[in-house]
Amino acid sequence: MKLAPLLTMLAAGASIAIYIQRPNWTVLGAILFVTIFFVSDFVGVFVSSQIILPIIYNLPRSVYHYLKGDLRFVAIPLHFVAPIIWSISLLALGFLLRLTAPSVLRFLTTNVPIALGQLMALVVVFLSVITPSGLKDLREDYEEKVWRPYHRSHTAAPIH
Repeated sequence: MKLAPLLTMLAAGASIAIYIQRPNWTVLGAILFVTIFFVSDFVGVFVSSQIILPIIYNLPRSVYHYLKGDLRFVAIPLHFVAPIIWSISLLALGFLLRLTAPSVLRFLTTNVPIALGQLMALVVVFLSVITPSGLKDLREDYEEKVWRPYHRSHTAAPIH
């Protein structure tokens, strides 16, 4: 059984438990709480994996293979393209929301299910680096997007 869905379900249960501790909770409020949690978790996993994984997994591998002479140097700076684009986009979105809709920004930054979803997303992203299935996916992505296009020889040899 995969670990990420199990942890997400446990976190959803914990978030419901946190929600029903409030004195004025309702069933509709609990459904909204869980819905916001899941949306935040899925968006957080996607965005966090675009920002964090290229730096903590791909960059050290590329530096290692570059130093061994197996990879061209151009592959190393390319790992920063997606994190920089996502970071600038999210920063611009934050400034845009502050100027046009401060109540939405306040909702996004102070809402408990959003915070729990983002925390769970970070856990899932970091677990993908240590679980066998996550490492297999990361390795396949690395081979497809970095190793094959920027390998020094003309044949795409598998990574050692």
